[in-house]
Amino acid sequence: MENAVFMSIVADESTDVSNISQLVIHLRLVRDGDVQVRFGGIVPLTEGCSANNIVRAIKDWAEDTGVDLAKCHMGSDGASTFAGRINGVAAQLQREYPLMRWIHCVAHREALAAADAIATVPYLKETFEPTLAGVYRFFNNSPVREAGLHRIQAIIDEPSLKLKEPSSVRWLSHDGAVSAFLASYASIVLALEREATERHDAAAAGWVKKVKTVKFFSSLLFLHDVLPVLVKLSKAFQQRAINFASLEPALSTTKASLMDLRAADGETLSSIEDQVASVRNNGVNLPRADDLQGWLDIFRRSTIEPYIDALLAALEARFPQLPFLSALSIFQPNIMPIEDTEKLAHHGRQELATLLNIVNSEGADQFVDATEARRELRHMKSAVKVTPALRSASSASDFIALLCKPEHADLKASLPELMRLADWGLALPVASVECERDFSKMKLIKTPLRNRLGNVNLSRLIRVSVDGPSIRTFEFDEALALWHQRRSRRLHAGSSTRAVTTSSASTTAMGASSSVRSKSTVADGVSISTTQRTAIQGPYLEKKKKK
Repeated sequence: MENAVFMSIVADESTDVSNISQLVIHLRLVRDGDVQVRFGGIVPLTEGCSANNIVRAIKDWAEDTGVDLAKCHMGSDGASTFAGRINGVAAQLQREYPLMRWIHCVAHREALAAADAIATVPYLKETFEPTLAGVYRFFNNSPVREAGLHRIQAIIDEPSLKLKEPSSVRWLSHDGAVSAFLASYASIVLALEREATERHDAAAAGWVKKVKTVKFFSSLLFLHDVLPVLVKLSKAFQQRAINFASLEPALSTTKASLMDLRAADGETLSSIEDQVASVRNNGVNLPRADDLQGWLDIFRRSTIEPYIDALLAALEARFPQLPFLSALSIFQPNIMPIEDTEKLAHHGRQELATLLNIVNSEGADQFVDATEARRELRHMKSAVKVTPALRSASSASDFIALLCKPEHADLKASLPELMRLADWGLALPVASVECERDFSKMKLIKTPLRNRLGNVNLSRLIRVSVDGPSIRTFEFDEALALWHQRRSRRLHAGSSTRAVTTSSASTTAMGASSSVRSKSTVADGVSISTTQRTAIQGPYLEKKKKK
């Protein structure tokens, strides 16, 4: 953190198993064009989850850790506590720290765009989605019904799959739910019909009427084509080191794929005749399935086209082109008009002015020398023109990474003000998914059996889990040596049969000879050499003799 020109804090709030509200903070740093994400800490919100309390907690955390909030951006989800325009967490911090920019997590924005689009198609929102969730609960809440479903799956040779829950909060979870439902469609219909006829289950009879229709089946096929496109974009947004330079290409690719699905049916929907024949062979006769092509024309006009149009519009609305993001294009050499001297002379001037107006805004200390920055821009463009290797970078992050290589060290040293601007831009937080991962780790570590775990140790354990080395590369011998050196350890012989042999490296680190490898069992069942045991217990035994 000490060497970082600018960084970001990404924060989110959740409740642990002890019903304590916890604020998780992650850090995003930029070093030589390389984006690094680190766990910042976990802070208990003992006085509640209001915006004022969260702001106070963030300031206390920053003071304890030495983070300068004046050189930070902020990222979070779109909850009103964080995003409120007047008294939200971001608004309060921005008034105090003018250089700070708040970014709404792109993964959350995509999920909201998907939910916005589904709400514009009445059948998908009012019938399909509740049916998908209702059938899942019907089987999931009864082991007897689920066992019956699995027996039917085995009889008709469908995969033995467990239905997945479609979350109303995270609409992209419908991808897994749709895939599982489609793979077991015939089994589900037959199981529902069995429950309705043999056990006179009214709920099952109601679900059969909604599931056993060409419209529901066509919706399954259509969404099986569309949702993977959105899930692929979501996974791209969840990468640890993603930056805004890679945001636009990912969005453009997704929009192009959606336009293709609007113009022509996807692979699953285009095979509807084979799909219908398959479920018929398994004993499910869909009503009104004789004229499938005529039905598809109606389905395209009523469902496919409105949904994809709404989805494209929602993506445009949720991902506006922010001025400071487009202004970062001054660090993209591949779009510089190298061959046109006059255009090259004017290239980037307006974008640089936009950035300077933001970072040198009223109320903030001058972050960048504007005059020097303009001179450096001219110098950088001239260097790019005469250095073909620099023109290979297609994004701002790639260009900065190139400048940080030894062969371009002189050029980098001549651009100090522009490098500060680049660090400011690349440090912008893109997503808050790291906080979601921290919550998952917190639930794995602080369990009902460990509900008294304090925040200090909880934070340390999360840090080890998130940022620590892999268990395959961790130096256990070195850790054992450090543990021993902290203070004298009292170890008792035990009878456990579990054996883990420490290598001679730990013995050497403790100042003992590694020549003897005879085994001796100690507490916790750790099997070590006699020499190592002597090295570990030596100080304690000497102390005992003196007494």
